[in-house]
Amino acid sequence: MDFEGIAVDYDGYVYYWELSDFAKPPLEDRLSFTTYNQVDCNLFRYKQLSWDAYKQPMAKGDISASGKKPEKNWTYVHPNSAGELILKTVCDYVESNHL
Repeated sequence: MDFEGIAVDYDGYVYYWELSDFAKPPLEDRLSFTTYNQVDCNLFRYKQLSWDAYKQPMAKGDISASGKKPEKNWTYVHPNSAGELILKTVCDYVESNHL
């Protein structure tokens, strides 16, 4: 995640960019993804606002697909999952830096 790009709006929602790399592409020509997410740290949930898929690791190369339509529903992360660790890290960063 991009800590320098973390932002908080007047309603207290947190926004951040995340990069995901894959050793084996989940879909053809998609080795990495960037996503822009909205987080509600009070209820520990998130929405994906946009995403881009890249043909190479680390968001390099051409974009093979993208989506700019925000999810309508909030997603709640599973306990002890990578998603929980990511949200906890983002929310702890915001709290400790008084953003």
